[in-house]
Amino acid sequence: MPRLRRSSLLALAALIVLAAAAAALLLLRDPRVSAWVKGHSVHVLDRRRAIDLGAANEIFDLERIGDEFAYDPVALLVSKAGREQDWPWPEAPRGAFTLRTNELGLHEDGPTLGGEHGTRILVCGDSHTAGVVDNADSFANRLEARLRALPGHATLEVLNAGVAYTGPYCYRGMLEKRLDLQPRVCVAVLFTGNDFWDDLKIRYALDGWTPPRCNEEYLARLVAASARWRGPVSQGFNQAYRFEHFPWERERALAAVIESFLAMRDRCAQLGIQFLAVVLPTKMDVEPEDDAGVQAAVQTELGLTPEAAAVNRELGRSFAESMARAGVRCLDPLDALRRAPHPLYWRQDYHLGRAGHELLSELLFEELRASL
Repeated sequence: MPRLRRSSLLALAALIVLAAAAAALLLLRDPRVSAWVKGHSVHVLDRRRAIDLGAANEIFDLERIGDEFAYDPVALLVSKAGREQDWPWPEAPRGAFTLRTNELGLHEDGPTLGGEHGTRILVCGDSHTAGVVDNADSFANRLEARLRALPGHATLEVLNAGVAYTGPYCYRGMLEKRLDLQPRVCVAVLFTGNDFWDDLKIRYALDGWTPPRCNEEYLARLVAASARWRGPVSQGFNQAYRFEHFPWERERALAAVIESFLAMRDRCAQLGIQFLAVVLPTKMDVEPEDDAGVQAAVQTELGLTPEAAAVNRELGRSFAESMARAGVRCLDPLDALRRAPHPLYWRQDYHLGRAGHELLSELLFEELRASL
């Protein structure tokens, strides 16, 4: 048999690929096949690897937080059920708050019952959503109280599925995990202070890439700043510091977050669930005048210019603009939060405080009341 030339082999391979693609397209035109594909879509992107327990441990440091959180193959990280812990908190009205989760790991004081139920709104987000406040004071539960006062909504539930340390890809998983609760609305809250880096870390793992390593000087400055000002560093300055030193990651992180939110939008549309994206800014971007000395000191310690420190705000604006272009309903409360009496965030750790939760619940109430 004569030996085929290399060019002939390449041409033959190309013909095989084209034929396979044509056959796939013809197959997808069959309404029975296309219906099956649509009905069996899953939230995990099939071109990427799954995140197993080992990968999740590297991302979330489960050995450190394993008493409070657990790996989940769908949501990646969930709060453990039945947690109850009192945290001393001098800024809180009673000098403390109680962290409590119900039998599903939701930040609710009571059980989330099966069977017959009223309208349900599922709220996904990170620790700002879960709340560094009593459950009754979280924006999810304050929103529930406001909506229940409307005629015909006495049994409405707003379910707080926030989980600390997570980002938008995890919110996407939480939506999938809690579809059994039959939500009519899904609200996903993007926190601009660390959600971009959180999602990028997960995308690195999904794509099988290793994040660029930080040198000793980078780590020494970050450790020193975190030791003195853990709250402002973890709730905004760490992400700004990261993107200042690895600037090419900004656009990748933004793209990852947009992809996660569009996937949630598409999944909700497929199931007839209303979807609302919310952009929650940092304390630094809402009330820079409050605790200004500390914020300036952190910037100096990390060597951040005002422009570099503003990256979180700029990423949040770019995200909101992308949602608008994609036709995604999006609440960006930055201006409303800036106009309100301050402080809205705790000085102790820069999480959204009780007053901030109350105001955000008002803004969400106005956004959602007409569509329920």
